[in-house]
Amino acid sequence: MTQTRFELLEPLGSGGMGVVFLAQDTVLDRKVAIKFLTRKDLNTAEAFERVQHEAQACARLNHENIVRLFDIGQDEGRPFLVMEHLEGYPLNVLMCRTHETNESVIDVRRAVRLMIDVAKALSHAHRAGIVHRDLKPSNIFITRDGTAKVLDFGVAQMSAGGDVAGAHFLGTPQYMSPEQWRSEVQDGRTDIWAAGVMFFELLTGASPFAGHHIAELRNAVLSPAPSPSLRGARPELPEEAEGIVKRALEKEKDARFGSADDLLDELVGLEVLLVQALRGQSDSTEAPVPSHPSFPRRRTPLANAERRQITAMACSLSSTASRDAFDDSIGEFFEACATIVSQLEGTILFSLGRQVVACFGYPRAHEDSAQRALRAASLIVDAFRPEDNERSRGARVGVATGPCIPLAADPEAAPPRMQGEVLEAAQSLERRAQPNEILTERATQMLVQGTFELALLEEVAAEDGIAPQYLYRLLRRKENRIRFNPIAAGTITPLVGRTAELDELHRLWRSAISGKGQFVFIVGEAGIGKSRLLEQHLEGLATEGHRLVRCQCWPHSQSNALQPILEGLEHAMGLDPDAPPLEKAALLGLPVQDASAPDMAQSANLLKHQMLGALLGLLQRLAEEEPLLLVVEDAHWADSITLELLERWLSGPAAVRAMVLVTARPEFQPLWARSSLLHHVTPRRLSPSESAAMVGFAGRGRHLPAAIVEQVVQRADGVPLFLEELTYSVLDALQKGGNEPTSWGDAVPATLEALLRARLDTLPEPGRELARVASVLGREMNFDLVRIMWPLSEESLRIGLLQLVETGIFRPVGGISRARFRFKHALVQEAAYQSLVKQERQELHRRAAEVLVSQFPQIAEQNPEIAARHFAEAKRPEEACVYFEKAAKQAMQRSASADALTHYARAMAQLDLLPSSLVRDRRELLLKAQLAGVYLAEDGLESERTRETLSRIRELAERYDGDEQSFWALLTFQQLNHVRGDHRTSYDLATKLMARAKKAANPGMILAAYTATVSSALSCGDLTASRHDAEAGIRLYEAQARGAVRVHMGSDVNAILHMSLGQILWMLGEPDRALHHSQEAVRIARKHDHPASLAIRMFLLATLHNERGEYPQARTLLDETLRLCEEYGLHFLSAQVRVRQAWTQIECGERQGVDELQAALGGRASMGSTINFTRYLSVLAQGQLRMGALDEAMLSIEKAMETSERTGERYCDAEHFRLKGEILLAMNESNAHHAARTFERGLEVARGQQARSWELRLACSYGRLLASQGSISEAKGLLALILSTFTEGHGTRDLRMAHDLLSSWMAPRDS
Repeated sequence: MTQTRFELLEPLGSGGMGVVFLAQDTVLDRKVAIKFLTRKDLNTAEAFERVQHEAQACARLNHENIVRLFDIGQDEGRPFLVMEHLEGYPLNVLMCRTHETNESVIDVRRAVRLMIDVAKALSHAHRAGIVHRDLKPSNIFITRDGTAKVLDFGVAQMSAGGDVAGAHFLGTPQYMSPEQWRSEVQDGRTDIWAAGVMFFELLTGASPFAGHHIAELRNAVLSPAPSPSLRGARPELPEEAEGIVKRALEKEKDARFGSADDLLDELVGLEVLLVQALRGQSDSTEAPVPSHPSFPRRRTPLANAERRQITAMACSLSSTASRDAFDDSIGEFFEACATIVSQLEGTILFSLGRQVVACFGYPRAHEDSAQRALRAASLIVDAFRPEDNERSRGARVGVATGPCIPLAADPEAAPPRMQGEVLEAAQSLERRAQPNEILTERATQMLVQGTFELALLEEVAAEDGIAPQYLYRLLRRKENRIRFNPIAAGTITPLVGRTAELDELHRLWRSAISGKGQFVFIVGEAGIGKSRLLEQHLEGLATEGHRLVRCQCWPHSQSNALQPILEGLEHAMGLDPDAPPLEKAALLGLPVQDASAPDMAQSANLLKHQMLGALLGLLQRLAEEEPLLLVVEDAHWADSITLELLERWLSGPAAVRAMVLVTARPEFQPLWARSSLLHHVTPRRLSPSESAAMVGFAGRGRHLPAAIVEQVVQRADGVPLFLEELTYSVLDALQKGGNEPTSWGDAVPATLEALLRARLDTLPEPGRELARVASVLGREMNFDLVRIMWPLSEESLRIGLLQLVETGIFRPVGGISRARFRFKHALVQEAAYQSLVKQERQELHRRAAEVLVSQFPQIAEQNPEIAARHFAEAKRPEEACVYFEKAAKQAMQRSASADALTHYARAMAQLDLLPSSLVRDRRELLLKAQLAGVYLAEDGLESERTRETLSRIRELAERYDGDEQSFWALLTFQQLNHVRGDHRTSYDLATKLMARAKKAANPGMILAAYTATVSSALSCGDLTASRHDAEAGIRLYEAQARGAVRVHMGSDVNAILHMSLGQILWMLGEPDRALHHSQEAVRIARKHDHPASLAIRMFLLATLHNERGEYPQARTLLDETLRLCEEYGLHFLSAQVRVRQAWTQIECGERQGVDELQAALGGRASMGSTINFTRYLSVLAQGQLRMGALDEAMLSIEKAMETSERTGERYCDAEHFRLKGEILLAMNESNAHHAARTFERGLEVARGQQARSWELRLACSYGRLLASQGSISEAKGLLALILSTFTEGHGTRDLRMAHDLLSSWMAPRDS
């Protein structure tokens, strides 16, 4: 690998662990340092696998005080590590230079700052579960700007080949802790010992433990005598420095600092004292007080101005001292604040009078920014707390969390200015605080409630509209035994979508209590619900007898070997946690180290094995007493000995009534031996339906609008934590009066903001900037599009992509040269997007829109909503409107009316941004016309928005009469009036449309006008004119298909014309040709795959089957059509389908058809559609006639005739006269004369319309009346005459009945 990718340039150094070379990475074109591990026993495949596993863990360390590990490989069997190359020198070189220049020690303040950097590095590594074990000056690198970086994390463990016991013997003797000399369990406190030794050396120039030989050094470290005194060597140093060294060098681990954070806090406090001392010296020379406190320059790379969440801290000093004395104090206060804030990685913003304002979370965010702010506040208050507890003196602090925009381009050059109310909120809190008091508000309280104890003081009134609603006082930091602490029953969100996992845990528990021990490993990403799943499982066991030993690992638990196990056992067995360690060990039956044993070093490793054996034995005895459930939560934070205990349990005896349940994140990948007892449970992300259910539960009784629920589900990606926090954010927004989804928009909840921003801020450049640029493109992006938009070099883009993929923020799809990249989490993308300030966001959207349209036209045309969004965000409303309209039309083609409405609404919103003009109004006319069609499909013609839209269409169409845009708008208006049943208006408009189209000589307009004239003439009963235009339109379509507009309002013009011609031909007495054209219309509609158009053609074909008497075919078509309507949400069409289904039932003699038809007609009327209403009423009258409900039948037919007169729908007038005559006869034979006149009037109408099908039915009805009156010859002549005109369709119902009737009249004469 080194031969193909890395070119070795020169050796940099060597040591006990290996040799280091400067090398050139030929792939990424960068300098790197390569360390070859030189132990010969690392050449085996198994050893390399363990080295690789350890290296993977170390490679995840990403901190400014740690030298990064990039990669691991093998060269001719030798493992090597690829590391960050830095310019500078190791700390031991600095120490040697100090001695060579006759300086006994390094400057005290510089030494403290170097140790602060080391403590930060240890804190970060220990949180990740990695202990250095060989911390020493040669592993501390000083860069050119004075930053200390720690090298070789994990190398000791790698060099041990993964042998935990072997690792106990590793280290450099001068810095080895007592537990290392004894080969005992090691944890983070081992590194704290080494840090203490280095600090002692930096301050005194000598090692705290003298000895020319290793044996002498070992005896000095292991002797019961306390470690040497720092002030014994340098009496002038402050007591606080003595205290730090003394505690770090305690020979009993439990007496040392519990964590690197504790060490860091003490070092920061020491620096405050040193600054104050230096300040006093400056005052003696009358140095001026700075306008803002000085503080160490930040070394974090900065991006451009960005929007982000910060925790602001405002603090001031109250004093009753004289003015001169106060001037002295305020200078010390400023310097102390600067030191504390900077060392906790915050930023001083400004100082004014006696007040200092700082922020945490900028320029680099941390998951615990709010906690850091309160830590800083506590340190400041403690530093200036008066010795006599005088309440009128001391520091007072206000802390608030909220969004802001840093306005300075580089906070290293000057303190940044912040735009946002969060600073004023912190200052308001500071003004309310009493001396020595820290106040905060709700947002901060929500972020720190698990780590700090706060007291709710009161609900306060707003101060200039800025003050928080609730006041909290900081009491103290608190400790939790377990991390997941469910709140009172009934308020925790119910578990959703975990039935399979719970069933599996229950099954394994049943197996365990039967004597077949089980080991379950629950692994999943943060927030996926591991602890919640565990809690639900425990709730299910509440009524069963068992022993629960619940162990919680913490980020700091690596500093305390076996702490999770021991604390879990103490709690399970009811031991006093404050009891002396020896007493608790005796109660648990655990061995204790005898410090006076002569062969202590030789027996140390044996003691560890005895400890593990004793714990395993104790757990087995507990399992013998009753079933045991051992839970170890968050094992990714477990110390190595706890993990070794688990591994031994897994390889131990299986016949035990116990189940071990371990939870961890995916990055935790233990090399546990394969075992039939080991089971993996991996909670999956929730499905959309499960996510929606969880949102409902999290709403706690408040019903959220469906649109908001859908947004929450999409953004949360099925991660339960995200679902809950987003839902709570929505509830808060709604409670404050926001009733629309836009009132909370895409805001990332404050409870997730720190987590997501910290993840982004840990990215090195250019990865962080690439995440921000890519976020503009959405969750998924095209590599080529990113490449064109990227403002820097191609190589920086490639490096940035690798960084984002390596850290799991991007997920590539396809090969890197043609990949699409996707943000793993939608909320990470949103957090990156929200970090962009308005101007930067607008510019990026402009570039994206222009690149899409010019260089990726296929994407822009296939997904116009993407281009539309970019144009809209770039404040280019004209282009945005065009692409939103395209997106809406595509949605209508898919019959996705809800999507179409959204796109049309956005198009109208963009249009509203344009100044009034002819072009603007014409575009509005087109949009309104298209929008009206969507409203019709959604809620009919009688809704308020439909009526308003139609009114606006007519106004604009009349205003711009004569142009093409007004033509298409007027066409829509005509068709909607046609559907509405206003046939006279529809006919007039159709006539105008045809005149305009022919005047323009535009084939597309003429085709569209034919659809208007055909439908309107048909409804008005002008069948010959309607047939003429339909056939002319079909001929024009076939001649102009390649150049004319073929689709209007989602329907193919050819399908419309063929279907209309089919309806006309049936009435004209050509039933077979009618069937042919209707079937052709359905075939065309199926080909074009437009659900709404297809549904219309299908139910119209079913109508023809009803008229022809082909009821099974009608039923089949109508059932299919209804399924199609329900699938695509075509509510308006569903009502028409149900009308025709009821019609079929009536024709088949099914009595329920009458009731269903009445109900369906009511539904259609409520949606404002009366087209074909007269025909449906006549069908209803026919059904009522068959049922014998004669009065109802007469009312129905009279209503049909009245509606026909009112609306102008005259195509079935002849059928109305026929049915009225039939009803009159059924009511009373004395009505025969009236019925005859009615039949004759119907025949007159039918002959005038040339509607031979209606005429045939009338001839049958009137013929029966005549025959009953003895006028058989007249009856035969009447029927025979109309039958002679039919040349086709003799197999249809009406023609068969007519022939049968005529034959019956012939029979008497023939006989």
